[in-house]
Amino acid sequence: MSLLASCSHLREQAAGRASQAQPSTLRRSARLAPAQAEAHERKNAQERGELFGLVEVTNTITGLIELTKAYLSRVGAVVAKGDAALRQRIDQAVNDALIDLSDVEVVDMNAVRLGAVIKPDE
Repeated sequence: MSLLASCSHLREQAAGRASQAQPSTLRRSARLAPAQAEAHERKNAQERGELFGLVEVTNTITGLIELTKAYLSRVGAVVAKGDAALRQRIDQAVNDALIDLSDVEVVDMNAVRLGAVIKPDE
């Protein structure tokens, strides 16, 4: 509802001539205003670089996971140096850990935060 219409409605209401339809329009406008303000704040935050889209966040996290996998795949060669048996054991342990991590569901992370202990296979 425009400012002019709101003023007109208030004048009609003060004069005792306001219709019943207009109060519901005002209530609708009153409910709509906060939603519009929130949408505007969200748009401004995006323009300032304070808010990121789901696709951007997903791509960033995926990239970090791939980078982590690449670094972890080199651990065996760096640690074992020339010991082929040691390198194979390290590579297998890293690969097993990555497979286990790929099976973790997001809800499982709550259990980890609540004190669940991950025990290595012996």
